[in-house]
Amino acid sequence: MMNLSAPIFSNKKIATVVLAIIAVACACIYIIYSHKPNLGFSIVPILFLSVSLIWITDIWRKILFIKFLPLFWYRVFLLLVIGLPISVLGSLKNKYETYQLQKYGVITDGLVTDAADAQASKGSIYFKANVEYKFDGHLYHQQVNTSTYSYKFGDKLKIRCSSQDPEIFEIISRQPAYHDKY
Repeated sequence: MMNLSAPIFSNKKIATVVLAIIAVACACIYIIYSHKPNLGFSIVPILFLSVSLIWITDIWRKILFIKFLPLFWYRVFLLLVIGLPISVLGSLKNKYETYQLQKYGVITDGLVTDAADAQASKGSIYFKANVEYKFDGHLYHQQVNTSTYSYKFGDKLKIRCSSQDPEIFEIISRQPAYHDKY
């Protein structure tokens, strides 16, 4: 008869390798796909990465020095185990996007289709603009958030997008549709 109280992985090394592979896969998905409009590419990989790191830490907790830590310091340790990789992933994501634009960047024309202000969670206001541009016969819709009201409806834009992944883009220049006097 099967023992239902036995751990899923009886061997710590196998469990660690499996969880490490999951963590690396999640990190790669986040770096390469988190710029996509689908939030699943941003939130889900970070969630699975965090859970994998917590489980790895928990598996080795009795062997490592952390078993001697008081609960408060153990929680601080967990925050570091999760927080440091996530901050490194953010940096790697930015480097990946910069590399894509430098290596595969092509210039195309864009247009601001909508511009509005939005309320942030702490009462501050940020501005968002919906931008569209065409590349390789496909029309792309993106949203740009700024702290100033930089983009207005009808503004013409020069956009650099990656020919390998056109959803990675940056605005190079803006030609106002109207005079900026008001």
